[in-house]
Order: sequence, then C-alpha cells, then structure tokens
Amino acid sequence: MTTRLLIIGAIALSLLLAGCGKGSPKDASDWSYSPPDGFKQDENQHKNGATWFMGPKDDGFTANLEFNAGTNSKDTAKQIGEQTLNKWKANSDITVKEQEAFTIPDSDAYTWLITKKLPTGLLAEQRQFTVMKNGIVVQITLTASANAFSKYDQALADSLQSFKWGKQN
Repeated sequence: MTTRLLIIGAIALSLLLAGCGKGSPKDASDWSYSPPDGFKQDENQHKNGATWFMGPKDDGFTANLEFNAGTNSKDTAKQIGEQTLNKWKANSDITVKEQEAFTIPDSDAYTWLITKKLPTGLLAEQRQFTVMKNGIVVQITLTASANAFSKYDQALADSLQSFKWGKQN
C-alpha cells in the first residue's frame, strides 16, 4: 500500500540544526514515498513537524522512520548530511560506520550510518538519508536495535527508489 507523506508543519529541530531555513517550505507536499512493509504511520508522533512510521519491535526497541522536511538553497545534500552528522559526533557514545553519496532518481542524496548507545544501554544503529531538489530538503532517518538493523536497512534502501518529486494525486 502506498502511503503519501505530506509534510506541512514547522521545520524539525534536526533540520534547523542542519542549516535549513525556518518556516514550512512552500512545496514540501510535492514529494511522495512508500515506506518498507511493516512500517505504519503513527498519527500520535508529530514532533517539531516530523512524521513518524513505527515498525516491528526487536530487543525491546521499536524500529522507526522519521521524516523531516525543510528548505536550504545554499548547501548540498552532502553538506547538510555532514552538518547533522557532526552534531551527533560530539556525543562520545556515537560511532560513525559510513558516510557516502546515495542514488535516488532526480535528487541530490547523501547517507550516513552510526551506532549509538541509548540511555537504556541498548545499542542502536541509525541511518539518515538527506534528499534534496530545488532547495527542498527531506531527511529520512531509520533507527533500530543494532541486532536487527540490517534487516530494515536494506528494505529502507529498496523503498527509497519509490521516492518521487512532484504532486502525487
């Protein structure tokens, strides 16, 4: 089932930290994406303009996808992704596993993967994709327990091929 994401709220804190402008982008609803199977939109999880999809629970932790949209006409996807990653790297419980360009049709895209220790002591992995076109930035972040992460990571990469710019009716 295709789920259409419409981000029209305030810019999420993580995007503000990454250098995106304040306010809702005029065309933030001009993109669509179908999340991996097993991830369902959580209508109760709208923090700072983000949209959340909750997935299966592994090791007592619910895998989740967070979507944030904003604008930035001065930086590339790589620069925005690296700015966000640099904020995370200030935490001693973070290990950067990879950072690289990523191919999404008709987009400038960049991804990174980190391992982090949660306050509960659980080891989690987090991958973020920064996708942009014409100054519109969408950040898609997957977080899951480290033991279960690989099964969601490939599903997320595959599902990103459904990402499309333009109004979807």
